[in-house]
Amino acid sequence: MKGKQPVILLKRFTYLRSIGQILNKVTGDDEDEEKQKLESKSDYARAFQMFKDGRPLTEVAIELDIESPTVICYYEDYLKLVKMTRLVAIYNDVKGGLPLFLQLYGRIKKERLSKPQIVELLKTPNHLLDLKEKVELYNDHLWNLHSKKEKMEKELEEKKKRLLF
Repeated sequence: MKGKQPVILLKRFTYLRSIGQILNKVTGDDEDEEKQKLESKSDYARAFQMFKDGRPLTEVAIELDIESPTVICYYEDYLKLVKMTRLVAIYNDVKGGLPLFLQLYGRIKKERLSKPQIVELLKTPNHLLDLKEKVELYNDHLWNLHSKKEKMEKELEEKKKRLLF
């Protein structure tokens, strides 16, 4: 029976610990503990927790009283850790043109464009340039034909006049 006593004590301890955790959650003591634990951490760690909780960057900057470049740097690190490296790279490429990028994204969503449609739209400028060149070529050709027609009409008028006189 001596060998079983530690196992029984361990089971009782685990049971009492579970009851304690449940009571802490019900009374809110557990949340206070977590809050104190988080407040003792660095701004960097607290920012990560806030990002994880889905809080906006502005809220993180205000609550932690840190400047926006610092918040953005922390957020980039957070995204890298959660495997969003490509998003960080795109953001760094776009930086100054972010409003335009977001406007394009919003328009794509509004129009419900599929990937193939987007690819086709991106090809459109080249296609339009080709069409523009064709139109200019046809216009030149039409202008030449128009000039020839006028010249021939003049010649015809002159020949008619000669025939009548």
